[in-house]
Amino acid sequence: MPTGIPNSYVNPKSQHVGVSKLRGMNASNLRDLEGPVVIQENDKPIAVLVRFEEFLKLQQQAMAVLETEALLRTGEAATLLASLADAKTGKAKPLDEVRHPSGKPKEKS
Repeated sequence: MPTGIPNSYVNPKSQHVGVSKLRGMNASNLRDLEGPVVIQENDKPIAVLVRFEEFLKLQQQAMAVLETEALLRTGEAATLLASLADAKTGKAKPLDEVRHPSGKPKEKS
């Protein structure tokens, strides 16, 4: 894995809750927990509990990473980067100019 964050990274500020304590919690207790909660048994982490909204954000981020990886794998990234460079240097044309080279939009018939 080429990132600087180890695969087993857990924020050291995360709360840790034992399985037996978790069994005694109700919905109100769970809503009051801040950030991700590491569920552990005998001081060994076994799961992480996150709020549903946070889970959705994590899922969106994972999908964005997978889509970026797919783009890079297909070779389309070089074309995209070249297009962005052209746009930055002013070599690209506005879409209206490409659609209507005469400068006049075609009239609907």
